[in-house]
Amino acid sequence: MNDDTKFAKAHQAIGQYFSEFSELERELGEAVKVVLHLEGHPAADIVVAALRYPSTKASLVRAAAKIARKKDGSGTSTEWKAKADETLNEIIKHSNGSRNTLAHSLLQPREDGSVNVTSRTLSHTGQMTQETKPWNLKDEIDKAQRLTKELREIRIELSKLEVDVGKIRFVRTHESGIPGLYLTTYDQTETPLVLR
Repeated sequence: MNDDTKFAKAHQAIGQYFSEFSELERELGEAVKVVLHLEGHPAADIVVAALRYPSTKASLVRAAAKIARKKDGSGTSTEWKAKADETLNEIIKHSNGSRNTLAHSLLQPREDGSVNVTSRTLSHTGQMTQETKPWNLKDEIDKAQRLTKELREIRIELSKLEVDVGKIRFVRTHESGIPGLYLTTYDQTETPLVLR
């Protein structure tokens, strides 16, 4: 059996994971267009591309879901807001965790269909460390598919709601006391949302 054949399941899993994540990122872009009222606008794809990172797009959609209101001015349900917040937070963690690890690590297919993932990190002492772990990508594929489905439902609901984008703002490090750049709402009752 040649190498191409014996590692075919692992190669397929790697390809399927990144294909599924690309669908999740496309859905994030569509949600950004809804939030910013850019559906059908010729510059919509440029704006989405300028946001660059999936976690940045998810942070914007997350902030919008927190302030979205029904067309009659009444608020959305607490349950819907909590579910949207949970899903978008999970997307941010997945993008910054699994997706980034897989995109920036050495991937070595294994005959059983799993993948050895070798990542390098900078330790607190400033030393580079290297760690290799086997990953079964089925769970990551399933998670990307589930998050895409949940995000699509959020986007559809957001398209029926009013989002006052003027209430979403960037908070810089010196304003929040937390390193980085954040998205938050003007009422300042919520913890700022991290942008990467």
